[in-house]
Amino acid sequence: MNDILIKTGSYDELYKDARKVRYTVFVHEQGVDDNIEQDDKDKSAIHAVLYENSLPIAALRIAKYDDVWFAGRVATLKEHRGKGYGAKIMHSIHEYARNNGIKEIHLHSQCHAQKFYEKLGYVPYGDVYEEAGIMHISMVWRG
Repeated sequence: MNDILIKTGSYDELYKDARKVRYTVFVHEQGVDDNIEQDDKDKSAIHAVLYENSLPIAALRIAKYDDVWFAGRVATLKEHRGKGYGAKIMHSIHEYARNNGIKEIHLHSQCHAQKFYEKLGYVPYGDVYEEAGIMHISMVWRG
């Protein structure tokens, strides 16, 4: 039986494990430039990491840009996709938002993931655009 644990916390607490997942998915798998994958929001963001048997396998962050909260860097290691872990970690950040007075979370969804986010209550808005060489759509969740 797999032991699943989700931790939510600061950069100092979780970035090392979150980075392992993000680097594998975004830089290695998708070819995103490492200088784009890491940015100045990492240190002030709230990070979440999902562990399976003590190994980090999914990660995300939420960061505040002016007065707007954005989820980003949502990633699950390829060999663990399709197990519901992405939804679990997203639900954990929604719970964090509700407990901390955050009323909505925006995100830039890769177009292939739009239906995944819609199942979690996100609504698309605006036009499709390119970000880091990948087509995206803006979406919002209102808790």
